[in-house]
Amino acid sequence: MSGLVKKCCNCRVDLPESSSAPQCAKCQKNEQKYGKPTTCKFCQLNAAFHEQKCVYCSHSERKFGPPVSCANCKLNSAFQKHPRAAGPTLCRMCIMQARSMKQSTLAGVTVPPLEKHSSSTKTSGKRKRHEKSSDESAAKMGRAENALAQTDLMHLQQLRDKIARLSSTIKEKEEMILQRDKTIASMKAAASSMERKHREKVEQLQKEKEEAITTVIEKHRTSKSKKT
Repeated sequence: MSGLVKKCCNCRVDLPESSSAPQCAKCQKNEQKYGKPTTCKFCQLNAAFHEQKCVYCSHSERKFGPPVSCANCKLNSAFQKHPRAAGPTLCRMCIMQARSMKQSTLAGVTVPPLEKHSSSTKTSGKRKRHEKSSDESAAKMGRAENALAQTDLMHLQQLRDKIARLSSTIKEKEEMILQRDKTIASMKAAASSMERKHREKVEQLQKEKEEAITTVIEKHRTSKSKKT
């Protein structure tokens, strides 16, 4: 084998050696139809072109039902293909990694064999002739991919933790702003009430003053008329 196997940048399926594009034909077609992909809500690959699900998870969900937790990576992205034999199962990415490392079991779960296609008949003979050298290269590639996947999962968890912390901080800030607004509204109401009472008191004093002046004038007039 000459170097690492090229994989689609979205769904991670193997690409032909002659391919110069970073995507497989299926992902290219979906991107032309739906636009740039987003993260699949099940397998977390950047391959969700429709309804937040990648093609593989969407197809598996329709065929096998809702996903369950993967016995290896713990993501909710594995599908129970045999309901009668329900038990721990592996997701598509962990199965692909195990196959690349020539593992028959992973996390205590038997790795399902690769489905054979007619197009693989010619390449199977070459793989048998170069089995010894291929095993070593595949093991190295598998370890590298497994390490990369574990790192991606760690980064994903770190991002989730960061989002949770930010959400908590935002909630606290919103509660502080709400409490501040309530305090300001209460202070404005109190100030308005005090202003109204002060205005009423001033008006009352003004009225009493005017009445007192009127009384004094009337008394003065009465006294003056009696003298004349």
